[in-house]
This record gives sequence, structure tokens and C-alpha cells, in this order.
Amino acid sequence: MNNKLLISDFLQFLKKPNLEGLAISKSEKVIRTVRLWIISLIAIILLRGIAEKIVEIPLPDMFEDFFDNIGVWGFVGFVVILGPLLEEITFRSTLRFRVSYLLISFILITVYVLSIIMRQNESLVLGFGILAVLLFAALVYALSQKPIESKAFYTRYYPYVFYFIAILFGYIHIGNFEEFSLKLLLLSPLIVLPQFILGVSLGYIRVRFGFWYAVFFHVLNNGIMTALFFSGGGFIE
Repeated sequence: MNNKLLISDFLQFLKKPNLEGLAISKSEKVIRTVRLWIISLIAIILLRGIAEKIVEIPLPDMFEDFFDNIGVWGFVGFVVILGPLLEEITFRSTLRFRVSYLLISFILITVYVLSIIMRQNESLVLGFGILAVLLFAALVYALSQKPIESKAFYTRYYPYVFYFIAILFGYIHIGNFEEFSLKLLLLSPLIVLPQFILGVSLGYIRVRFGFWYAVFFHVLNNGIMTALFFSGGGFIE
């Protein structure tokens, strides 16, 4: 499949996401994954460039402290290997209907959100925690007592599931900022645009090719971005 056909299939999928996988060889899946990463990167650069012509977009400010706490190799290991794996388990495993996937994903998303809330406003932690417990109980009940209806609901509304996860994946990265402000919240759609583009690309890869190809895409992206970052002297004085 050439780039034109890959882009066409990708855009058709995004019009109405579905659960159909592609029966192709592993090597072809790897090739298409790399191609889609390149296409996604180009789209991010172009759209981010246009956005920055309109308004100054804030950059995350927590990476340097994180780097200082765990060192070079800890930073690289987390950003390139552990982080992508955890994020794919959290946000992409649930793009296939399986009880264990949905429950684990819910728990991990809750942990992500709680960690952000704790940094911003600890008074909200208890309320969010209670809400999360109630939602988790409702999810467990639905999946255990009404499995057929739950799967039918999931399949029927799958496009909404897909885009909800992609948007959530983008907005989780707002947690990379130390403090929230009105400006940050107003500009948040532009700030998380790169992560949203990566989210829909990773979702496509996960559904069409399989979970581990999405992990490969994510590791490839973070690995190259980290290498470029350090080659420019980031965090190193």
C-alpha cells in the first residue's frame, strides 16, 4: 500500500471508526506503521506551525524537574519505553471490547486524572475519588450482569468511544504543566492538538494492525523526539 492509499484508508476510518482489522503480514504492518508516523508528524508540524502564527502556545514546564529527579537514563527509559507502554495499555487497549481491557483502562485513567488533580487542587480529590468509585461500580455491574447488552452498546457507539479516548489522551497531557491558568485552559485545544493527532493515529494502528504496533508507533515517536531533544542540548548545561 502506497502513501496515498494509506492516507485514504486512514481518513475513511476517521470518518466512522470501526472494529475491522487488516489481515496483512507483520512486515507490512511495521512498514505502514512507520509511514503513518511520518505522515502524522508532518501533519503535526504543519498544523502546529499555523497555530503558532495565530497565537503563542505555552510549552510544558514540568519536564525539567522530572529530569532532575530521575536523571538522564531514567528519563529516557520512562519517556521512550515505560511511558508509551503504560499509555497504550491505558488508552488503546480499551479500543477492543474486553472486560479486562475496559476495567484496567478505567483504573489507570482514574489514576492519571487523580495525579493531576492532586497537584492542582487537593480539595477536589475526595469528590473525584467518590465519583470514580461509583462509575467503576456501574461499569462492573454492566459488564458482569449485562455483557451482551454492554458489547452491543459499545459496538453501536464505537465512533464516540474512539474519539472520546483520543480527546482524553490529548487532554491528559495538560498535566505536563505545573499550574493551570485561564490562558492555558483557553488555549488547551491548540496545546493538545499534537497529542490528539497522535491519539487518532495510534487508535487507527491499534485497531487495524494490533496493540503492539501501536506500542511500536509510540516508542518510535518518543524515541526520535527524545533523541532530537537531547541533540539540541535540552536539560543539559
